[in-house]
Amino acid sequence: QSDFISLDDANIFSSTSNQSKAGDLIIDTFGLSLNNASTLASFSYSQAKSGDVTIDAGQAVLAEKSFIANGLNKEILDSDTDPFALGDAGDISINAGSLRLEGGSFIRNAQLDTALSGDVSITSDEIKLAGRSFISTESVPLYQSDFSNRTEVDQSGSVSIKTKSLDLSDSSYVKTTTVIPKRNAGDITIEADSVSLNGRSSMLSNTEPNKFEPEQDLTGLDYGKAGRLEIKTGFLKIADQSKISSDSFTSGDGGDVVVTA
Repeated sequence: QSDFISLDDANIFSSTSNQSKAGDLIIDTFGLSLNNASTLASFSYSQAKSGDVTIDAGQAVLAEKSFIANGLNKEILDSDTDPFALGDAGDISINAGSLRLEGGSFIRNAQLDTALSGDVSITSDEIKLAGRSFISTESVPLYQSDFSNRTEVDQSGSVSIKTKSLDLSDSSYVKTTTVIPKRNAGDITIEADSVSLNGRSSMLSNTEPNKFEPEQDLTGLDYGKAGRLEIKTGFLKIADQSKISSDSFTSGDGGDVVVTA
């Protein structure tokens, strides 16, 4: 526990590269500031699960491509390291008086192939996303070229946001997606007094084709469906080519969109 935590081009994380689960990451502070691609995360580099990430802060600001993450460390996809990470991801839980993401910063829960991403749950009086910042859960295709052995339908992590004010601007977004056959995208649930989307911002869930489909000439993949997107709010504003949607770009179904305002 600390009165104030400030990271500048710095990282705090737990990880696993063997068969043991990664430790949980717990942050309890009045003020949290992440700058210059700083990171709070729990990563899995093995078949073991990553830990949960829990943050309790009075005020939290993520700037300059800083991020809070769970599961997959996407940076290693651009390195020579083999990111053999098939363990499921833990959850991300944030409780803050105010939460601001700017300059391409993000909160993401992701994992490779058949491993599952965890949930993202955020409770805050005020949430602002600007400058192409985002909150997401996703699966990243890497190793699998044949998904015919998948028989059960599962679901990627969901996103839940409870706030008085949710403001997205400058192409920022909240998104869940699936690219894995027989996997549904996570649901998105928003409970807010007011919701505002401006400047090509979006809330969306979708299904997208797996990148191995054209490479391996795969046919008949049984994709999952997009998630349910539900918004309960007293005020909703959508402007400047912003959108709310649950779409399918595969054989899977689109999800329901339910708005109560």
